[in-house]
Amino acid sequence: DPGAHAVYGAGRVEAIAPALGAALLREGNGAVLVTLDPVERYDLRAGHADAVTAVAIARDGGSALTASRDGTLRLWSPATGATLGAFEGHAGPVRALALSPDGRVAWSAGERDGLRTWDLDDRAERSHAPHLAGLDALAASPDGTRLVAQLAAGQSATATALLLDARDGRVIARATLPSRLRGVIGFTDDGALALLSYAPLSDGGLRLTYVDARTGDDVPGRPRNARSVRGPVSLPGARSGA
Repeated sequence: DPGAHAVYGAGRVEAIAPALGAALLREGNGAVLVTLDPVERYDLRAGHADAVTAVAIARDGGSALTASRDGTLRLWSPATGATLGAFEGHAGPVRALALSPDGRVAWSAGERDGLRTWDLDDRAERSHAPHLAGLDALAASPDGTRLVAQLAAGQSATATALLLDARDGRVIARATLPSRLRGVIGFTDDGALALLSYAPLSDGGLRLTYVDARTGDDVPGRPRNARSVRGPVSLPGARSGA
């Protein structure tokens, strides 16, 4: 396939920007940005005083973001690997990140102090939702108006997935899931459905847990857990977390 590319690195691919031909990899306690044209590798641990815990990249490849156990965020240029800005405000480790599709707004989930929204153009905090402490995965909808998040399961047998209003962190819907399904979340390409989790089935299909992204309601005429879905499922920004 002439349109396919291999991403070289010892780490795990966490996010990609197809428009730029770039990928963010987690390697040990750091993160690496890999570009394909030209082929470059940039170390994104620089500037953080502790381990990198989450990464995100805008769909158009215009910006990338890292978060750390030191409570800071750093904004990067995927084209050059240069630091574009730093953000402080969290009182402890940051566990998850999400970027708006246009790369102008970011959300970060603090381990102890909740969800913060950042204006990346102004390099300033826009809002703070302290009631959302403990989130460990985030994904933004294609229009940037909704977030899907998951609460850390800890030793519990269950995890909680939340559909949030991206403006103020208001909880629109929640679902309790087996803890083994945590960590994979996102939205359908048209933004109509929020995917709270998925799991493979023995017959080759997928069990999807999803709700209406606007209202948080179950989709009329369909069960929340659909057993008949087959083939590729698009999960843009599907996993963003430590």
